[in-house]
Amino acid sequence: TDNRLQTQVNQYELPSTSKLLILDAINNITHPKEAENRIHDLFSSSLLVSDQTPENLSGVHVIFGLTGTGKTTMIGKLATQLAATGRQDSLTIISFADHKLGAWNQVQLICSGLGVQCFRCSDRQMLETIIRELPDDQCILVDTPGLDINQTYQDIQSVVPDALMHVIVNAEISRSSCEKLLNNGLDWDSINVAEMSPQPDIWVLIDALSQQ
Repeated sequence: TDNRLQTQVNQYELPSTSKLLILDAINNITHPKEAENRIHDLFSSSLLVSDQTPENLSGVHVIFGLTGTGKTTMIGKLATQLAATGRQDSLTIISFADHKLGAWNQVQLICSGLGVQCFRCSDRQMLETIIRELPDDQCILVDTPGLDINQTYQDIQSVVPDALMHVIVNAEISRSSCEKLLNNGLDWDSINVAEMSPQPDIWVLIDALSQQ
């Protein structure tokens, strides 16, 4: 029979995989704090947190995510932190194949305000040409469209095999978006969480991340 804490867990709308793991973890536990610690340990072991600071970024970093998740905003924040360390001349921002209205203008606005050079690429051939002409010590941030993510991933990887691929997801991501971004076989170098509300319902995301 379920104990009181297991009964409470059963009342929550949790992904079935995570719910079963939690119920098993808190079996025979009666104190809420002990149960909380056990649940934390259960998931923290499979969720690695990067300790790399933006100021130390180098190489090519490509930012992916669905439309509206804040890809360009994140690039702007990274660029701002890099520029604050005096690295404007060693930073380049590239807008790749993003035909959304206003996307290129937003990138231009960010770069002009920081004194950073930027380029717009419509295809992988143009991307290859631009990257080939840039100095080896450049930190390159690539903004991508929110559509055709698999194809964009393959195009960029074919041009820059050693590029680091990062994805942004909303904290309260839907199961369908998880399938598009996290369960589609793409290998992400980091997963970044956006739009954290004061009390977000992030169990769908935790369930997906713990299975990565």
